[in-house]
Amino acid sequence: MPLTADDNYLGSVRDIYLFHGWGMHSGFWGTLPERLRGDGFRPHPLDLPGHGNAPPLPQMDLPTLTRALAARIDTPGYLIGWSLGGLLALDIARAFPDRVTGLALTGVSPCFVVRPDWRHGMAPDTFASFREHVRNDPGHAMSWFLGLQIQGSAHERRTLRELRRILAETRMADANALLAGLDILENHDLRPRLGDVGVPVTIIHGARDGLVPVAAAEALRSGMPNARIELIDEAGHAPFLSHAELFYAALRGEGDV
Repeated sequence: MPLTADDNYLGSVRDIYLFHGWGMHSGFWGTLPERLRGDGFRPHPLDLPGHGNAPPLPQMDLPTLTRALAARIDTPGYLIGWSLGGLLALDIARAFPDRVTGLALTGVSPCFVVRPDWRHGMAPDTFASFREHVRNDPGHAMSWFLGLQIQGSAHERRTLRELRRILAETRMADANALLAGLDILENHDLRPRLGDVGVPVTIIHGARDGLVPVAAAEALRSGMPNARIELIDEAGHAPFLSHAELFYAALRGEGDV
């Protein structure tokens, strides 16, 4: 039986837009789109510019990507964002509130790199080294990055096989799009803007996420007026793949996960 606004956190709007993470594509959501369709929703997994089947844009900074993705939201709806895609979903909710009824964020940090007042991120020298790896050998860098995403998860080998299988389904992301995504992650701190997000927000985070620590997700929750957080104990950076049932239960608001 389809869910209603009274018994789930997704609300009564049928259209749900899914934004994948850095270097990935819209096929990475696993069974989630099928589960959503089964409950009467209309899922729209979108490729970020320069990823999957979406061509890159001449300019790939945060405001440009936010506008371009908001323009693809034909009917106002719920946004689900993973990692970089979650950062973009947050910015869409802030800049285009009339197009967003609610948010679900997974593996998202408001500030990805360590700063003087922020220690819940990647060290700047580590990030710079990874950027050079991407610039010099993007294929090898992507393989290494997949390993980071499953680090700590209770199902590391199974999830890594699934990530590799899905990544191979389409061509690798455009090299300039990869570097532009890293620029966004390195240079943008959305903490001061979180209070501008007025829609309900569900944060679903892997308690063993090796890329985005739980403390970053907690800071994300505390910065928004209508946010709640659900931790999946044995999950890493991609809980919708490694723990699909628990992820969907958290998305629907079905008690403790």
